[in-house]
Amino acid sequence: MKNIWTQLALSVTCVALVGCGGSSSNNSPTPTPTPTPTPTPTPTPTPTPTPTPTPTPTPTPTPTPTPTPTPTPTPTPTPTPAQALAGTWESTYCNNLSAGAFRLLVENYQTRSNSFDMVVDSQQYTEPQCAGTVKGNQELDGGPTTGIVVENMGNQLTVNQTRYYTAMIRSRSSATGAQGVVAFRDANTFCLLENITNPVGSEIDRTVQSINLDATQICWRKSSVQRFQRKAPAAIVSTSKTLLADVQPSLQKLQNQLDTQANAGYRLNLANFDTRTDSPTASFELNLDARDDRNLYTKDEATNTNKYQYHVLDGAGATATARYTLWKTQLAQQASLGFIYKQQAVVKLADGNPSLYNNIFEKRMGDTAIFTITHKEVAQSAVKDKSLWEATANQLGSQGCRIFFAEYIYGSQFAFACSNSNTHNGTYQYRWIASTSNAKASEVQAILNAQKAEGFVYRFELELPNGQVGFVFEKDSTQPNLVTSLEYKVFEDSVLDSGDSTSLMDERMTHQGLLGWHLLDGRSVLAEGGITSSSNIKTIFVNRPLP
Repeated sequence: MKNIWTQLALSVTCVALVGCGGSSSNNSPTPTPTPTPTPTPTPTPTPTPTPTPTPTPTPTPTPTPTPTPTPTPTPTPTPTPAQALAGTWESTYCNNLSAGAFRLLVENYQTRSNSFDMVVDSQQYTEPQCAGTVKGNQELDGGPTTGIVVENMGNQLTVNQTRYYTAMIRSRSSATGAQGVVAFRDANTFCLLENITNPVGSEIDRTVQSINLDATQICWRKSSVQRFQRKAPAAIVSTSKTLLADVQPSLQKLQNQLDTQANAGYRLNLANFDTRTDSPTASFELNLDARDDRNLYTKDEATNTNKYQYHVLDGAGATATARYTLWKTQLAQQASLGFIYKQQAVVKLADGNPSLYNNIFEKRMGDTAIFTITHKEVAQSAVKDKSLWEATANQLGSQGCRIFFAEYIYGSQFAFACSNSNTHNGTYQYRWIASTSNAKASEVQAILNAQKAEGFVYRFELELPNGQVGFVFEKDSTQPNLVTSLEYKVFEDSVLDSGDSTSLMDERMTHQGLLGWHLLDGRSVLAEGGITSSSNIKTIFVNRPLP
């Protein structure tokens, strides 16, 4: 714009100079000068304001998803030889008799990675030729003889269609065995070949594959039968072990045995357990009748299990009254030390020596509780029926006194003894529930389950003065959840039935222990004609030790 205005000014100046004419004369009239027009100024344009740009929002970055790692599949562990053989197996041979058809059956329990126990039993069928359905029962397995132990199994060997293991095979009641072979004919059938000292693979394969399964009882087929005997708890808390030890001929020797077993984690279940089988290691100081008794111990295999300690005191006295008076004095002394009465074990000695009266007291190690004892003696007529007995028991329980003794003492007297703990601030409630002397295992099971549903735990059996037999149940106000996940398993017979062998007894208790069952207090039997009879005994297991 400045250049335009400069050029216009120069043009106006130049015209003015020419119009002046210089120095020459000229008679022409002087022209009137044309007025210089005033230029119209070009208006300065108003600048258009630059709009403020709307800021572009910064986009939120989309997060890059973290890729889900592909999980590494956990390899299925290869079962050990004993695991592969565990479970229920039935004979391939059917015993078809006029009285009924049955197959032999074995329950295999793994004891180590290369060892297992075979409990031999049988199962009956409703139809000939082992057809129809299986007749189940609630009887303990085994008997009249003990089972078979297969141990020290070697590595798997395979020849053609046969997989086999070398092993030592023996009767459970024997300490020695013979070399043999466990051979799988196929995935679901194994055969037990005994007395094979130098196994040759091709011969084993030929032998096993040529066996007529319908005509021999050396081969076993995997069974799908769901047996009561094999039933494990729904809630497995821990496994258990049992041990049978000789009765001792002196108080000090019994104390030493209790200390030894307690240090090994065992708890006394019942002293002087009658096994009906003489012990070859029993002391000759014992009366012959006492040599078939054993002290029964149980062990909870849980890692944090409780351990116990014991005191044994001399309970001898000239009369029943004297022994009872001494016992009451001992109860108070031991309770002040934290020990509660467990059992009196009377041991008969040889050569006319007086019997031992061993009063056994028990304490849980680490327990700081001390106790005071309350006694109550009443006439039998005062507790002759359910209502009278419960009234007396609940009077004691309402004072926080836990009953540990409720038995006849002498004459027509019935005695209660209970303990108050300085660490327990609750009360106890008791029920006596009637049963019958010939009750079936299923009926006893129903009673236990019904009381559990109402918060009551089984304690002991009791026959009332009126002759009724039944069970005593307890509820602790400080442990309302004690029955949570609690399970019972009741067998139709005793661990003694169907054979007089301590090996058979140990077999039955041990195998239930491997399933997760614990033998209840050794007094837990309901017998025909009274609690001490042995004609109709029930065996009760529980899925965890009870207080």
